[in-house]
Amino acid sequence: ARVIKEEIIRDLTEKKISTSWYDNRNNNIETISGKVVTVPNPLNITNLKNIDIYTKKLKNLRKQKAEWHKVYKQAIRPLETMKISLSDDKKQLNKYIKEERVGNIQPDAIDNSMVETIEANHTEVKSNITKLEPEVDKLYFTAFQLNRASDLLKSVEQQQLNKKVSQYLQGYSNKSKVEAYKSLPSSSGSNNRWSIPSKNVDTKDLLRAICRLETQNKSS
Repeated sequence: ARVIKEEIIRDLTEKKISTSWYDNRNNNIETISGKVVTVPNPLNITNLKNIDIYTKKLKNLRKQKAEWHKVYKQAIRPLETMKISLSDDKKQLNKYIKEERVGNIQPDAIDNSMVETIEANHTEVKSNITKLEPEVDKLYFTAFQLNRASDLLKSVEQQQLNKKVSQYLQGYSNKSKVEAYKSLPSSSGSNNRWSIPSKNVDTKDLLRAICRLETQNKSS
């Protein structure tokens, strides 16, 4: 109220508010030079902000109060019905605490037999680890040998077999050589020449012939 009073006195002193009552009927309210200009009170603005802040804090406190009340109903209120005055009542309290700790856990979950089974499995797995390491080493060495054997077979195929296969294929496909082969005489009255194939030679027959030649060359 004091602030409003001071503002009115200041406006009257600065002639922002007209005090003349003459020709009031002919003047429009919008054309009066001393029109009142209202501004919000700074104190009211501050109070409005404080109300908003404290309203949120009060809401948060009420929420915390509800949570504490819920915890109280679940854990503290049941203790009010218990009277710890005798030694027997302490047993009842210990029983209650034990039941609360166990909760809804099934008896099978804390059975000693299950713990013993888990420990036995752990011991067995731990002992098998020492046996597994040399087996893994053997497997790695076997894989290394297979890799080397594969490289060796590839080199033999590229350096030796490819040339011989090309020669044999060229000999079978060259008709002039076949005709020359027909004219060769047989030695000692027996036919030691290769028989001329009566059908097209496939890859399987060709590989068999190569294996036979290799065997004969090694035996000789």
